[in-house]
Amino acid sequence: MGTTTGTRPPVGNAGSSTGNGSPGPLGDRPGEPAEVLIKEAKRRQRRRWGFTALALVAVVGLVTGIDVASTGSPPRAQAGHGPSSSKELPAHVGHGGPKLLGWGFAAPDAVATDGDHVWVANIAGNSVTELSASTGVVVQILSGSAFDFDHPVSIATDGTDVWVANKTGQSVTELSASTGSLVKVISGAKYRFSFPAAVATDGTDVWVANAYGHSVTELSASTG
Repeated sequence: MGTTTGTRPPVGNAGSSTGNGSPGPLGDRPGEPAEVLIKEAKRRQRRRWGFTALALVAVVGLVTGIDVASTGSPPRAQAGHGPSSSKELPAHVGHGGPKLLGWGFAAPDAVATDGDHVWVANIAGNSVTELSASTGVVVQILSGSAFDFDHPVSIATDGTDVWVANKTGQSVTELSASTGSLVKVISGAKYRFSFPAAVATDGTDVWVANAYGHSVTELSASTG
């Protein structure tokens, strides 16, 4: 009849872009081999992760003022002596002002300080990292069966002792604040620990919050 009909190109086809400039869904590519679609899905996932990481870095910089733009190879710091310590750890990133520390932390879940030392509880690493409060340099990393760390979720110090609540270990580990050495592991039915999730001390007493026991256990800081 003198007219022709045509097929309007679909919006959001994977070979093009949608109206907002983003690639279309992978489901719009029925003719593509499975390995090509899988590769494309992985590429998009990596891109999303990259955007998420950049967003987190920006938030850290805005909220804390941490210098996250510093580049170059940071100096190396030697770990201190302790029951279990890393041989070499990267020094802090940033120069002058707040520092972004990267000591190989494993899901750090709590931090405490007495002004001279900084103690970080690593819940996934079952370890405690000790840093110098004045420089941010690592002093030692405490781990191993002797400490009996088991998902350490909370930590407190009074400058004399360090108290670590082990949530799934149903225990509290007491350390010496001056050396990091083990003082004792406190556990047993008489303490009625039930997934201890928080710990605090004033130097005279220690209070442990039991998440599942709906209770608080009070200890003597001097005797445990």
